[in-house]
Order: sequence, then structure tokens, then C-alpha cells
Amino acid sequence: MCETESVLAQHRDKLLAMLVESAAALMTPQSAATFRPQAKRIITELKKADLAIASVQAPPGQFLSCARPIDAVVKCLADAGHPMREEEIIGALIDAGFHANDPGTGWKTSKSIMIHLRGTAKNKHIIKKVGELIGLHEWDDSFFNA
Repeated sequence: MCETESVLAQHRDKLLAMLVESAAALMTPQSAATFRPQAKRIITELKKADLAIASVQAPPGQFLSCARPIDAVVKCLADAGHPMREEEIIGALIDAGFHANDPGTGWKTSKSIMIHLRGTAKNKHIIKKVGELIGLHEWDDSFFNA
């Protein structure tokens, strides 16, 4: 674990402790009114810490230049050099640190990638699906049978 990741993990642990302390303080009626906004602030900070940790753990810059999921899909397929199944592409992108729209929210990223993989009309000239495999549009169909 690198020093940055360690510092971020310690910060995350402190935030969790603060959340637990806030919840424990609910035993008094006066604290109930202040708990909700305080908990919301702490949870927001936890999400930021999780995003920072994920960014540190991701391979450096692999999908940094990819603003759209389809760009990341194309780069992933080109790097792999062979067609892949939908689950493999989504897993590879998330493991490599690609985040769609709302960083740190895995299900939104997965859904965003899936929408592009399932081929809206505007993506038909970029990727294609042959059977269960997805590849680059310029790849010959015989390449999908190998």
C-alpha cells in the first residue's frame, strides 16, 4: 500500500468513527435533530475518500483520456486485441479505474457501459456483437469465431 493510499485509508477510518460516534449520540433527544445533516456530510466525505482510494489503486492513466464509456470500451478492446464478452469488458473497465458520470458509483458505471455495449444506433459503426462476443466494428466476423 502506497503512502497516499495509507493516508486516505486512515482518513476514511476517521470518518467511519465519526459516523459511529454521531449515531451513538442519538441516545439523547437533542442530538437527533443534528444527526441527519451531520451523517449526510460524513457519508459524502466517505464517498470522496472511496473515490480517491479507487483512483490511487487504479492503473495510472489507463482510461484517463476516455470521457465516454464507448471510448473506454474501444480502448479496452483494442488493448486486448480480441473480442470479449460484455461481462469481461465491464469488469476490465471497472478494475482499471474507469468511472462514468458519478465516480465511485459502480452500478452507474456498469449501467452506462452496458448501454453503450448493447449498441445504440450511433455506436453501430464503432463496435459490433457476433454471438456473445463484442469487438471493434472493423474486425472481420471470422475473428469472432477464433
